[in-house]
Amino acid sequence: ISVQIQACLCAPKVCSAMARAIIRKDIVVFRLAIIGSLVNCSCGQSADVNDKAFTSSQSGSSMPRHGRTSAQGEGQLGLVLLAKSISLSRSAILMRPHAAFSDAHYGPVRTRADNLLQLVRGLATRRLERIAEHQAVDNATVEATDEETTAVEEILSLLEDEIEKDMQQDHVSDQNVLNLHSDFVQNCTDDLQSEAAQIDSQVKAVSAAEDELRTCTREAEALNQNATRLCNRTHGFSSKELTSFSRCVALGSIVRDEISKYLACVQQEFEEDLQQAKSLFGSCNRSTDEYNAKTVHCIDVQTQWEQASCDLQKTSASVCSAYAKCHTREVARFDAIKRQILPAEEGRKAQAKAVEKIRCLLTSILQVNASELAGDGEGRLRECESIIGEAAAGRFTLDYPALPNVTACLWEASAENASGLQC
Repeated sequence: ISVQIQACLCAPKVCSAMARAIIRKDIVVFRLAIIGSLVNCSCGQSADVNDKAFTSSQSGSSMPRHGRTSAQGEGQLGLVLLAKSISLSRSAILMRPHAAFSDAHYGPVRTRADNLLQLVRGLATRRLERIAEHQAVDNATVEATDEETTAVEEILSLLEDEIEKDMQQDHVSDQNVLNLHSDFVQNCTDDLQSEAAQIDSQVKAVSAAEDELRTCTREAEALNQNATRLCNRTHGFSSKELTSFSRCVALGSIVRDEISKYLACVQQEFEEDLQQAKSLFGSCNRSTDEYNAKTVHCIDVQTQWEQASCDLQKTSASVCSAYAKCHTREVARFDAIKRQILPAEEGRKAQAKAVEKIRCLLTSILQVNASELAGDGEGRLRECESIIGEAAAGRFTLDYPALPNVTACLWEASAENASGLQC
């Protein structure tokens, strides 16, 4: 609270900027506002000067020069504090938790990197202007103070030990997330294949039951034909031979002896034909029993085949449906992750380009002796500004794995039950 009060008393515009930063949750601008107010107020500047200094640091334009006092002219101590502040809050500025994917979170990454670049660019520009100003006045150069040197070293250390390391860690983390979700899609196919043993076992059971049913039906038909043939023979013999006694001489008189002979002949012929008819009937009876037994067995085999077929249909439908749902779900998740990671990837690439420019400004201008900058300072500045940084950005290009296409379920026909059974 005391920091905010001091900032508001020192510079109303700084206070207003802090309020806007709090509303927008922009940590960098908020800390920059506090640092600007502390540095400039401690230097005894007026509120108006503080407002101008803060506004200038945000726009990247040259800050007002107030003599040769380094802390007043450039606020290098503020740069040290800013470096420490960014370092302490880098998890909120640069790092992004995967558990809270949000496109709204990724957007400010580029702006925050640009804020630091604008600050360093402004420092480099003001140093060149200060050198030129001193040369114009007394043909002298002014070297960097201890505070300036410390500030530059802090920023350079922050770039190498914190920002770039965090960027690389985030890059690897995002790549691992993409690979992981790509593996999830592949796992759908792998899980489908893992069910092959169970389904293949059921397919074999259905095939074996179908073969047994086919054989049983064929054997039953053969037994039926044999029984029909034997029973027809029995019927034909009985209906003819047991009703006709052709070997006996027909009665031509009423003589007792003649009648007796005829009856004896009929009895003998009948007994012989009856014995043969019984033998034929025995064959008919046995063949019919064999056919009936085989029919019962075939019914049992058919029941087993129907059960095996319905089990296969149920398992196949479940496996094929699970695979289709899994593939659709994991592809959608991968696409969602990809959409959420893309802004972070672009943000890191933008940061990589900004870091290249920041490093150039630090090492080519802010860490170089004033005497060296007197001659080609503007050229160095233009060279740093011309850096495109595509190679640096390329190091943070993610590899988006090609997802396996959905494949037709091998047991789709089984799932549809081509046999037409009502399971």
